[in-house]
Amino acid sequence: GPTFAVASACASANHAIMYAAMILRSTLIASLSAWPDLLRQAIAKPCGLFAYLQAQNLQKTPLGEGYAAMHALAHCGAFDPSYQRAREDMETLLCARILEQEGG
Repeated sequence: GPTFAVASACASANHAIMYAAMILRSTLIASLSAWPDLLRQAIAKPCGLFAYLQAQNLQKTPLGEGYAAMHALAHCGAFDPSYQRAREDMETLLCARILEQEGG
């Protein structure tokens, strides 16, 4: 019924926002990688994905741990191979969660 449709649309919107928050953070890290001081200042501030993980109490899940690993390496810059691997792992975990939640 209509309630399911609304709930499904909200879930899809939340997933889109969560994925967009990751892309936004990654873009910020990439654009500031040449300036380590600015990069450190930027990553010191919580991002939308972190807020979502906290709100959903997901910090101690593989997704939350993937975020923590990616965040711990963010100071290395977007072009560091360790950060790139952590970011790819996080994207894989995030996509898996979205597909799981969407029933796919």
